[in-house]
Amino acid sequence: MATDLNNPHDRFFKATFGRAEVAAEFLERYLPPTVAAALNWTTLRAEKETFLDPELAQHPADLLYAVDRHDGEKSYVYLLFEHKSYVESRINLDLLRYRVRIWEQWLKDGNTGRLPVIIPVVFYHGADRRKC
Repeated sequence: MATDLNNPHDRFFKATFGRAEVAAEFLERYLPPTVAAALNWTTLRAEKETFLDPELAQHPADLLYAVDRHDGEKSYVYLLFEHKSYVESRINLDLLRYRVRIWEQWLKDGNTGRLPVIIPVVFYHGADRRKC
C-alpha cells in the first residue's frame, strides 16, 4: 500500500488525528460515555500504522491506537477515515476484515488469551445521511 498521501483529506486526517492528544480528546468526547469512561486516555499510543489489506483500502489513512482500560486490559481504538461522498454499503464487512487482521497480527506477536477489544470509528463526509 502506498504511503504517499496525495489527497488533501488524507493529509488533513493524518496531520490531525495522527496526534494522540487530538485522537484522545475526540474519542473521549464522542464515544459512548460508558466506553469512554472505561479507557485510560493518558495511555493512548500509536500502534503499527496499518493492518489493512491492499485489496480492501483505497486510501491509506487508517490509524490504529492502543489504549489501556482502567481494569488493566489492553484495547484498541481503530480509526478508519473514509472520505467518500456516498454511503459505502460494504463498510461493515470491511471493518470486520480489518478487525480480523488486527487480531491475527496480535496472535502472531505472541499474545494469548482473550482477543483485545477493537472499537472501529468511521469518519464519513457526504450529503447522504442514511446509515451505512
